[in-house]
Amino acid sequence: MSASPTPEGPGSVSGAPNLPAGFTDTFTSRYIDNGALRQHAVTGGEGPPLLLVHGWPQTWYQWRLVMPTLARDFRVVAVDQRGIGLSDKPENGYDTGTLANDLVALMDMLGHQRFALVGFDTGMPIAYALAADHPDRVERLVVGEAFLPGLSPTPPLVLPPSSTTGSGTSRSTNSRR
Repeated sequence: MSASPTPEGPGSVSGAPNLPAGFTDTFTSRYIDNGALRQHAVTGGEGPPLLLVHGWPQTWYQWRLVMPTLARDFRVVAVDQRGIGLSDKPENGYDTGTLANDLVALMDMLGHQRFALVGFDTGMPIAYALAADHPDRVERLVVGEAFLPGLSPTPPLVLPPSSTTGSGTSRSTNSRR
């Protein structure tokens, strides 16, 4: 792992507002540089590794309120994905397969061969791709609050008026009665 300066200021643990009491006693910001990409990760806790993958437009900070509880039982790794937060922002590589491989490289650099994985919102398809492409690396997978294109029904772009009024009847302001 290449030595990189410790992240400080906005976007890092040292510059984050409204952290739970004792957060900075457990968690630290660090850069993990695998030679192809430098990622910002916030790590802390004891136990088996748990990787947290945020949604859009969040960063690691999305997880701040649950991290202290998780750190009682896990070595928590909350990462800023490629292009977000304090991680590098290359011009390309934003497909789910590449983003998943970034996370595998990150966990390699941290010495974690197997780990639990949580993906939320846009982190869900990234976590799903990681688990599908590297099943030998993932101990457990938890995903939430997103749909997987091609695997789950696509939500409608426009809802019928009856579903937006709550009464079962249309109440359009443009209708003539």
